[in-house]
Amino acid sequence: MKKISLMAAALMSVSTAALADGPFVGPYVSVAVGVQKDSNLLQEYNANAGSSRYSTDANSSDMAYSASIGYNTQLSNGVIVGLEGVYDRSTGRKEVTRQYRSNGSAGYNVTTDVKYTASLRAKAGVTAFEDSTFLYAALGAATAKVDYTFANGNNVIFSDGYAKEQHTGGLFALGASYRLTDNISIFGEGSHTIYATDKNIADYNNYQSDSKLRITNLKVGLSYSF
Repeated sequence: MKKISLMAAALMSVSTAALADGPFVGPYVSVAVGVQKDSNLLQEYNANAGSSRYSTDANSSDMAYSASIGYNTQLSNGVIVGLEGVYDRSTGRKEVTRQYRSNGSAGYNVTTDVKYTASLRAKAGVTAFEDSTFLYAALGAATAKVDYTFANGNNVIFSDGYAKEQHTGGLFALGASYRLTDNISIFGEGSHTIYATDKNIADYNNYQSDSKLRITNLKVGLSYSF
């Protein structure tokens, strides 16, 4: 009888501990689809003409797919923190061509193609509406792989007019997740990433170019908690 009582007490202790963890806690994986807007301010200057600069905006919007993996833990009742890795990739190639306003010339054309972005984020938030919803904010470090081509006014690419750049920066995100079942949640998130100015991404025909990249992402998706 004493053994049964001890076993029952142990089971109750385990159940209570599991209940204390609450929803949205533990390891999870997510998939999502959304819209990604890329804003890239390119500044061109002639290496032989001092500091004269000519700017152009290479902006584009496209659908993007996302996959992530993360882990959340509960600090106190309703307060949750976690760590998450996210990978975003757009559908097809996002290319935008703009003509530089070069000094008295026909100008130069630049094409940008954001291949993917990836980030590592720290999340913090609270549960609401009887623990059915998780409201959170995230801060993190991000990287973006971008391919560039540079061509003359007739779209003939210079022999040295290719560049493959790995931009780095920081992001901020806000999101909300709603629990559909014990394991499945639906979520929506918006994020904005500011990348560091990348100096001299290309050196072509005595011209050089700097890049100021910004990416905004809006998405909805599903999460599965283990």
